[in-house]
Amino acid sequence: MIKETYKKVLLLGLALLIIAGILIIMLKGFNVNMMYKQHEEVIFNISSNFNIDDVKGICNEVFSNKKYQIRKVEKFQEAFAINVSNITDDEKTKLVEKINEKYGKEFKVDELEINTISNVRIRDWFTPYIIPTTIAMVITLVYAMFRLKNNHPLISILKLIALIILTTLALGSGIAIARIPVMPAIIPGVLSIILIEICIFISKNANK
Repeated sequence: MIKETYKKVLLLGLALLIIAGILIIMLKGFNVNMMYKQHEEVIFNISSNFNIDDVKGICNEVFSNKKYQIRKVEKFQEAFAINVSNITDDEKTKLVEKINEKYGKEFKVDELEINTISNVRIRDWFTPYIIPTTIAMVITLVYAMFRLKNNHPLISILKLIALIILTTLALGSGIAIARIPVMPAIIPGVLSIILIEICIFISKNANK
């Protein structure tokens, strides 16, 4: 009785989590890492060594609460790129002034080259995983049918498929609700969790 109640509460909790996640995705979408959204990039060629922490200090003053990232772009580390969600004319002026002051340069605002970086579609991240994941799932289901042949294999396979779908929806909802930054590296992590769930399911039901 207690076990059944626990299962019902767990399923209810998962259902509420998934519904909340779907609503968040519909209203706000996933929290995609800024580098994969449309943003602007400005490159400064300092032609000398620089301290990345100094550049961060300048960006903190110029961009206030905006998200930004700094990366070195030259082999000899004499240039850096600042990627920011968007940059206003006032921010351009302040950025150039502070960079010139810090490094003794004479960059001009009207000569500043700012590139607009297009967004990356999330579905494109899954493309490299489609074929290997499909092959792995087919092999897993065949293996599961063999291991569960004495325990209503068809019903067990349907339960396994339902578990995979439920786990995927729950993970996606959790990521959306917690506003975890989404990037390509998250896909192998999700697939690993699903694989562990499958192994546990087969191990438990094969022994019944």
